[in-house]
Amino acid sequence: MEKIYLTINEAVEYLQGLGLPVKKSTLYKQTMDRTIKFYRFGGQKIVIKVDDLREWIESRFEEFSEEEYEMAKTVAESARNKERRS
Repeated sequence: MEKIYLTINEAVEYLQGLGLPVKKSTLYKQTMDRTIKFYRFGGQKIVIKVDDLREWIESRFEEFSEEEYEMAKTVAESARNKERRS
């Protein structure tokens, strides 16, 4: 069963598992800049919905050509399928 919410550390692992070299500091900056949706759990802990994380990834690829975007989408889908099988 796939989690709905991820901690910052889990989100970094998720993104790195998709082949995206993202650091923890990058995700914190994105939450501070409000470019990625996040929620506070218990007033302190930041969590991110997996669907919001996927939307953020897709928005980052909008800057690329359609061919590059399709290639990245294929890689991400392949990684999601691999994740579901494990």
